[in-house]
Amino acid sequence: MRVIRQFSAVILAICLCAMFMLPVFSARDATGQLMPWEARAAAQWLREALPQPAPGEELAVLALLRSGQVNPADPYAADYAEALLARAEEGEAAKQEPAQTARQLLVLAAAGLSADSVRLSAGLPDAVTLKAAGPDGMRLALLAFGPAGLPPPEGLDAPALAEALAAAQNQDGGFGADGVSDAISTAQALQALAFYRQQPAAESSVALARAWLRASRAEYGGYDLDGSPSARATAEAVIALCCLSEDGLEGVDDPAGALAVFQNEDGSFSADPDSPPDTELTALGLLAIVSHARLERGMAPVFRMSDVPQKGGGEADAEPPGPADAEPAAAPPAGGMPPLPTWAVPIILVGTVALIVVLAAVLGGAGRDLRRRRTGPRRADKLQNEGDESPGAGDAPAEPAPRSEASVLALPLDYIGAEGGEEAAAPPPAADEPRTAASPPYYDEG
Repeated sequence: MRVIRQFSAVILAICLCAMFMLPVFSARDATGQLMPWEARAAAQWLREALPQPAPGEELAVLALLRSGQVNPADPYAADYAEALLARAEEGEAAKQEPAQTARQLLVLAAAGLSADSVRLSAGLPDAVTLKAAGPDGMRLALLAFGPAGLPPPEGLDAPALAEALAAAQNQDGGFGADGVSDAISTAQALQALAFYRQQPAAESSVALARAWLRASRAEYGGYDLDGSPSARATAEAVIALCCLSEDGLEGVDDPAGALAVFQNEDGSFSADPDSPPDTELTALGLLAIVSHARLERGMAPVFRMSDVPQKGGGEADAEPPGPADAEPAAAPPAGGMPPLPTWAVPIILVGTVALIVVLAAVLGGAGRDLRRRRTGPRRADKLQNEGDESPGAGDAPAEPAPRSEASVLALPLDYIGAEGGEEAAAPPPAADEPRTAASPPYYDEG
């Protein structure tokens, strides 16, 4: 029974260790990297909310691909990419907004279809028309033809487009319509200009926009829009700050933590606690979490697609000269396990303590049993030796040791005859019988 208890304790210790370590290993995405549980929860909610994404839902597909929760070979992404290319063949891409076309190009790059992207990029207008379409179209085109590595269409000069976007900056360093800066416009412009800092105009614009974002942060760590906490503004700001990869985590931790204010228990994101879940906000929140997680692991920014295997062979095309990081992000260490996220540390500590307690109990019980086994034979031998020295059932009783008369007379009266046995029952000697030391004592009445 004791062996069964010890075996059960060991099995319990192994189960405890596996239970506490399982969340760490299950957090790996399709690329083998570790993703926070917030990203996995948001990705699961998105897939359930959008089982078959349609045109216009490019942000959700992009976020799922870059989070690694959807593999480029997954029919979820492959079918959507094929549908985009089919629409491009039918000329539908030329009828939609340039911003939507540029966002679709980012999806193709994330799906490993850079070679087929020319069929879609042909529907983009020229640089003049693109500038007139507004900052949103310009910054998405800069992302697609810069860090994403897609070949730009003929007549589109990405560095010149970056200078045009930088020229739209307001006097206070932010971006926004009618000279009024806001967090969303500033963060979106910073996301694109961060990859074009080798251009003098873009470099100074990035410094001013970053200073504006840091100065505009709210007390809770996120960003407001029109005086109220904004999930969109906070997520866009996290993505923008993470694109400045040479700064590391400086200035990013607070906004990243503030995203939890807008995430629901099921993983979705809402504009505020009283609003229903929103698919676009959830996709944007997922992209922000992934951006921060990649930065923690020393990986390239989320819009740099050089880590995506291309279906045409090799990786994404090399970026054109000019639009590049001032300091490329360090590649993740070859081999081994990426650094653990902060949420995994307490789990591992609790599991380790529980394992130590269980093992200590098991080893302590085993030690007590070992001591018993060692002392048991000694006690048995001692008892056996004592038994050998005592007279057996068939042995003659041993002769009592002779007593001196002085020792007999020194005994108390109540002790005489109290020892029992042969000595107590022996009658006193006759008067004429000589006394010996072995004779029972008696006292003369006189």
